[in-house]
Order: sequence, then C-alpha cells, then structure tokens
Amino acid sequence: MPWLLSTARNLARNAVRKAHREQTLVNGLAHATPPWSEADLGQRAEWDGVRLALAQLRPVDRDLILLVAWDGLSPTSAGSVLGLRPVTARSRLHRARQRLTALLHDQGISAPPATVSESAAATATHKKEERND
Repeated sequence: MPWLLSTARNLARNAVRKAHREQTLVNGLAHATPPWSEADLGQRAEWDGVRLALAQLRPVDRDLILLVAWDGLSPTSAGSVLGLRPVTARSRLHRARQRLTALLHDQGISAPPATVSESAAATATHKKEERND
C-alpha cells in the first residue's frame, strides 16, 4: 500500500507543477504583443488580409506555408512534420503559395509581407558573401 501513497503524492506534485507552468504561460501571453499590433493601420490591414487568405487555404496547405514561412523550416522538414514525402511537400508548397498569392491579389494585396525564412535566407546569403570577400 505504500506504493499507492507514493503514486498519489507524485500525481499531486505533477498537478502543482502543471498549474504553475500554465499560470506562467498565461502571464507571459498577457504581456506578449503580436507583430502586427505595433504596425501602422496600413500594415495592420495587410496582416488582416494575410490572415484571412491563410484561413481560406486547406489546413495542410496553411500548415505547410506557416511551417516554412513562420517557423523557418525547410520544405522537406515541414513535409516530414506533416507526414509528407519531400517531393510531395515541395510541390504542395508551390501550389499553396500560388493559391495564397491569388487570394491576396483578390484582396488587393500585391505581395505578402517578408517572411521569416526570406529574411533568414537574405541574412545567410549576406554572411556567405562576406566570408567570400
């Protein structure tokens, strides 16, 4: 019977730790500001248009675009996360980007804002060029 008390004590400790983690997360989110909140009205409208266009995509296409653009994964890695073969992931990403561009164009947005992966690629290219000099 001591094992039962030990198990109950461990479960109670886990519940306390979980509650603490959740409260820390809630407190952190209360002070977090999304990138579009500090933008001017024109940029906010553009962000709203991008979010609306993303919502109109199929879930797998939206996830693929977000994993590549927002999280900075390669198309192959993003496909792996979603259970897609590398070739399938790349072709779906290409078609999803085309659909997203068409949806944005319908809303009067000429091009999506610069993505994290584009910025990272530009930085990597710049650093590579600096090393070659």
